[in-house]
Amino acid sequence: MKRLAGYLLSLAVVCPLLIGCPEHRRGAVVYGTWAPGETVYYSQWETERHYDHRDYERRERREQQEYWKWRKHHHEHDHDH
Repeated sequence: MKRLAGYLLSLAVVCPLLIGCPEHRRGAVVYGTWAPGETVYYSQWETERHYDHRDYERRERREQQEYWKWRKHHHEHDHDH
């Protein structure tokens, strides 16, 4: 039983270190994952492309991929939000 408790305690300590907290991973944008604040970038992308506004989910897959490619190259301002 002590051995099991030791394993569980180790997992409780190690897992958060491996996974990390999204709020503390500045600059670690996971492209393709809609995060809080993403709407600002999406709006900018639509404006630059002269696209009519459409919910991201309603766009063709090709346009969604185009957005994430654009987004990856516009990450330098992530810390501004």
